[in-house]
Amino acid sequence: MSFSSEQFVSRLNNLQDSQESIAGSSKWLLSQHRDAPQIAKSWRAYMLRTDINTRRKLLGIYLVNHVVQQATTQKIGNFQECFNDTIEEVLITTYAEFPTDIRKKIARVVGIWKQRGIFSRATVDKVLASFERTDKSTPAKSGSTGGSSNSKLTPESKPVVDSLSKIAKLHHTVHALKTRFDNSVNELDEKSMVYNENYKTVSKIGAMVKDNIAISIKERKHLVEVLNKLIADQNKHIDADEIIVNEINFAIEAKDPALINNTANDDNILPTYEDDNDDDDDDSDSDSDDDNAKTAVNKGNAPISVGLSALEQLAQANARGDLKRTSSNSEDNETASKKLKSGNSPEQEEYDIEDQDVDDDSNGDNNVTSSIQDLLSKLAN
Repeated sequence: MSFSSEQFVSRLNNLQDSQESIAGSSKWLLSQHRDAPQIAKSWRAYMLRTDINTRRKLLGIYLVNHVVQQATTQKIGNFQECFNDTIEEVLITTYAEFPTDIRKKIARVVGIWKQRGIFSRATVDKVLASFERTDKSTPAKSGSTGGSSNSKLTPESKPVVDSLSKIAKLHHTVHALKTRFDNSVNELDEKSMVYNENYKTVSKIGAMVKDNIAISIKERKHLVEVLNKLIADQNKHIDADEIIVNEINFAIEAKDPALINNTANDDNILPTYEDDNDDDDDDSDSDSDDDNAKTAVNKGNAPISVGLSALEQLAQANARGDLKRTSSNSEDNETASKKLKSGNSPEQEEYDIEDQDVDDDSNGDNNVTSSIQDLLSKLAN
């Protein structure tokens, strides 16, 4: 299969900081050893791009380190020769971009090249001398591999940032493994003598992809939990802040001079009420009613309840009249008995009693009528 610069750049963009990812891309490059000059040229162009971050460039250096060391072990000399001049230009040009921690990692890799004789001694010495001059003239900025620092993160946001960092790494790993799996599947040849071995390799790659996806899903769920907790905490803070704002508004409104002056003016406008003669009239009416009741009692009549209706009072008066007539009849009966004892005939006595009853009844009726008239006159008053 011929070398593809686009495919090589895609591998560089999806490369992960893991032995497995770097080894897989290195194996693919070694299979393209006939195109080593083109590979070195593409790598140089990628490393000198200004839109590539320092982490990507560090992984590119790691990839070249793995390729040239494997090429030395497998007696493939094209890579050492093609990268000898390219590595010098790239490292000297890009070294100033890296922060302190990445500079240390790059210097350690170049030291390994010098120790193992991977590149020519002149090339390695030039690179190391350039590193020393750059360190003195251009102090490196402190920072992590990604070029940012988490030292200023709040305790609440740090778990989110850490989780996002893990997810980003897993995402690149999964993407790289999936690309490797797709390429391996496409390269499977059922007629090949080593088809069974290649199939086992593809199955292992597929299993690695699924394992990394499972880890990624777990980490994303954890991030969702952290974010939900963070959202709940922020909602509580919002409610507390709104309460404080309402308290401030209430206090300011209560002390507003304009409102205080208006309240004082309202108090001055309120009317002053004085006692009138209505209560005296009511009291005189009640006193008059009490006097009438007392007069009725003094006259021997039962007191009349003011709250009773006219019909009820008439009924009571009628009842009192009947009582008087009954008592009068009892007295007449006693008189009749005395006359019987005196010798009058029963018929004569009976006649006298009947006459007397008629008179008494008429007197009783007159008394009832008089009581009713008195009652009506009182009600009218």
